[in-house]
Amino acid sequence: MLGPHPRGPETQSCGRSRYVPALPADNPFLDPLYVDHLRETYADFPELLDAYVNGSWGAVGSSDKVFSAELAADAMKRQREPGTPVQWGVDVARFGDDRTVVYERRGMATPRLLEVWTKQDTRTTSDKLVALYRAAAVRPQVICVDDIGVGGGVTDNLKSAGLPVRGINVGEAACEADKFFNKHAELAWHLRSMLEDGGCLPNDEHVRSELTAFRYTVRSGRSAVEAKDELKRRLGCSPDYADALILAFAPEQRSAFDYYRRFA
Repeated sequence: MLGPHPRGPETQSCGRSRYVPALPADNPFLDPLYVDHLRETYADFPELLDAYVNGSWGAVGSSDKVFSAELAADAMKRQREPGTPVQWGVDVARFGDDRTVVYERRGMATPRLLEVWTKQDTRTTSDKLVALYRAAAVRPQVICVDDIGVGGGVTDNLKSAGLPVRGINVGEAACEADKFFNKHAELAWHLRSMLEDGGCLPNDEHVRSELTAFRYTVRSGRSAVEAKDELKRRLGCSPDYADALILAFAPEQRSAFDYYRRFA
């Protein structure tokens, strides 16, 4: 069947099969709703949608920025009244040059930097977060913690202390697995959507430089954000402020079923 193929415009061979680049309009047998489905599926990826619908394959496979400088600048200028949810994002570091960063978000208002520290073990980090929570004038409904590596120990400690913690493994599969390579990409794109919808950012150079450094590629039709180690090599530091913000804006926990039942 003729149709767009994700490997690009050139003819591709696989065994005895041969893929021929074609547009949806070239195939009279496609479902009439096929292009509408493409527009819904790839609404967040205009360059990929343009490739599938119009054959503009030049940008596919190339790196691009997740957060443009213009998007970040506009979000830093905005002011919104605090709302709900009240949510904390915690990017956990242990020793070395990386930082533990804690942001508080109240709805779409400018997130507030609560704490930054370095060179602390997981028990000390956990104790500091418990103290922050108990002293907070407005306590968060959820504390989102990067659950990979040392963050897993912090998540366990906060659970034991009775705090409303949610551990997020950013390397696991995305809920919308047809669009995102992993949870990290999905959460980064969610923050981008929130900013496009009027969300605010703190006017901070750490935030500006880290967020605008995020790059993504399209792999087999899915967005993949570059790994933290790769970004750290380019920036010269770990993107801890950006990652804490991404966690502060993480959407309510949902299952894959919640995303796909609309197609039932």
